[in-house]
Amino acid sequence: MTTAFEDPFKREHLRAPRQLESRQHWMDRGEQAELLRSVLGTSGGHKAFNLWLRWRHATWINKWGQPMDIRPARMLLGVHDVLNFLEEATAHEPSHGRRVTRGTALRDPVLFHATQAFLQAFKKHRGHVEATLAALGLKGGKGRPVGVPSL
Repeated sequence: MTTAFEDPFKREHLRAPRQLESRQHWMDRGEQAELLRSVLGTSGGHKAFNLWLRWRHATWINKWGQPMDIRPARMLLGVHDVLNFLEEATAHEPSHGRRVTRGTALRDPVLFHATQAFLQAFKKHRGHVEATLAALGLKGGKGRPVGVPSL
């Protein structure tokens, strides 16, 4: 099929999942650390980020619709914890001498993907916490997730 006869919305819809999964759209650790420090420096940023992590952790389900993880969510403790937090977010399962590749399982995929999503939205909205929460599907103001009564 040529591009003249393709539906542009369908083409973007089919391309979107691959773009999210590809490694080229992941932020590097230095950029993540810089953004996390700026999140912590903004008013309400620390609380909003931890709220997002709790909500994302509570709503993460597997392909069968079952809750993925029962462990408590890992929270960001402060500026002193940024590098340790990122180390845990990007940690892979032991490779037992094999090279760590894209297919290697993350130790905590919820933490990794939730951190990536928040930081990408925060960057896109140029450091505005309320806009970031709205983009992620959380209400501004009260800061509670849409459709979830309380955490």
